[in-house]
Amino acid sequence: MNSALRAGCDMCHSARMTRQSKFAENDGIRIHYSVGGDGPLIVAVHGFPDYHGSWDDILPYLEDGYRVAAMDLRGYNLSDQPDDVDAYDIRTLCTDVAAVIRAEGEERAIIMGHDFGGALAWQLAIFSPQLVSHLIVFSTPHPVLFRQEIGANPEQKERSQYARNFQTEGSEDRLSVDKILGIMKLEDEAKIEKYRAAFERSSFRGMMNMYRKAFPKGTGPRPADPDALPKVKAPTLIIHGTDDVALATSGHDNSWNYAENDLTLMTVPGAGHWVHHEKPELAGKTVRAWLDIRE
Repeated sequence: MNSALRAGCDMCHSARMTRQSKFAENDGIRIHYSVGGDGPLIVAVHGFPDYHGSWDDILPYLEDGYRVAAMDLRGYNLSDQPDDVDAYDIRTLCTDVAAVIRAEGEERAIIMGHDFGGALAWQLAIFSPQLVSHLIVFSTPHPVLFRQEIGANPEQKERSQYARNFQTEGSEDRLSVDKILGIMKLEDEAKIEKYRAAFERSSFRGMMNMYRKAFPKGTGPRPADPDALPKVKAPTLIIHGTDDVALATSGHDNSWNYAENDLTLMTVPGAGHWVHHEKPELAGKTVRAWLDIRE
């Protein structure tokens, strides 16, 4: 990283830019997002269990050169929370991301996602390439590779059992705010309280509906030929913590076979599923440098 960029990041650490709370509307559903910064638009999409504050620790490395819109997925925090399971179809969730892009007056954006948000980011890049200028994914493998990994790797199948448990009726009744916080293993008290407030405002049923509707129920690839899927046109950055307990590092093997443009895979030894929380400086500076050399 050059000295000017380092100075800019350090300055942004000490004086965070003002962020605004906004809503985008998608077919009658309001999607909340927090936006701040100046420059090309990044739409940041969190996973389970999380909310738009997932990205707070890496924003200081981005906001002085990019406009970051961090959204709450439907069902979470300040976004609307429909009960119907069909409202959480993955294609519908992708249109929520598109609605945020439109609300910011843009036709396309840099899409950055983690966990379930990473799955949405892949879907957008594959099936709606006109919306995605650059793709940044934390943790989540390409959808074809993920299904293959579940089928071929017993360890990954075991790691993913929680998601199949979430698909059962009444799984939301077995959740609580404390249980969800326990999954994340947060240590900072101020961050814990922010997450507690966000989860108290969220719909556990909505969270589970995402898994009921969008998570693979079988093993292996879908019947359609995976080679028939369009390759990702956008330059792609994948960041993965090698100690991720939910998603195996091997799930990213051969990601490049599904990329039409350049693809960068960075593994972070010792980091877990929330690598952007555990290693925010490394994650933030990596994203910033990777984007800057492509502008």
